[in-house]
Amino acid sequence: MDKLDNEILKYSLEYLYWFSRFEYTLKENDYLQHYESTEDMISAKPNWKKFRLEYEKKYSLSENAKELISLSPKKQIAKRVGSNWELGWNEIKFKDIDTGLKKVITLLQTIRNNLFHGGKHHSKSNQDKERDLELIKLSTKIIKEIAYIDGSGMEGFDIKKEIFIN
Repeated sequence: MDKLDNEILKYSLEYLYWFSRFEYTLKENDYLQHYESTEDMISAKPNWKKFRLEYEKKYSLSENAKELISLSPKKQIAKRVGSNWELGWNEIKFKDIDTGLKKVITLLQTIRNNLFHGGKHHSKSNQDKERDLELIKLSTKIIKEIAYIDGSGMEGFDIKKEIFIN
């Protein structure tokens, strides 16, 4: 088994923790994806789009968010090369009409996916550790910021209470 970079691991776990707690809070505050279903039970998934649509007019990019957008995190992709598939990285492209909150949420989700499913936590495949650390640290700060878009926080969302439950 390859050795993990302890610094990347530490900050990655912190970000994944905050991200997952934020998604938990979205679900607890009725930001749930609803599906047409005849089932009596469905999987509870956070509805980031509902959250974005409700708060995008109240949101203005913080310095952290502007920095994150300027760093332009990439998403991991698989592309066909001949008869094989190879992993690579692509830039995320936004439309001119995309709001700041849509861009930020997309990048936060991309960073989460890169950490959870991609190779950003693995020291051997990591070509730019300092950049990755900066992206992860910025993302952790931004998750905390968007919890308080309207100044008072999402109804019922107290970071200390939600994050540091006993």
